[in-house]
Amino acid sequence: MRKSLDEGISVFLCPEGTRNKHEEPPLLDFRDGAFRLAVATQTPIAALTVLNTGRKLSPLRPIALAPGTLHAVWSEPIETKGMTLDDVPALKEKVRTQMEAHLRAYRREN
Repeated sequence: MRKSLDEGISVFLCPEGTRNKHEEPPLLDFRDGAFRLAVATQTPIAALTVLNTGRKLSPLRPIALAPGTLHAVWSEPIETKGMTLDDVPALKEKVRTQMEAHLRAYRREN
């Protein structure tokens, strides 16, 4: 992944490591890997929050797919230039806060 980033190729990582099988909390604890990689390569993080997977791709019934449209929203990129590994916990929290805000807004509207 680091080589891809060094070559200017974006990578996609899921910070939770797996799908949440419950509605609350909306997100599982984030693992450090994506954030450590972003800091090590000084690459901005742009979080993609997929909003309605529970209705179309239930983690409780992974084979039972439902037709329809998935909705997602990109957060503003977070710059990591100048960050060190000591900044990883705060970076994880900032991304979590962005993603949870998108999830709350979607739930209010739907």
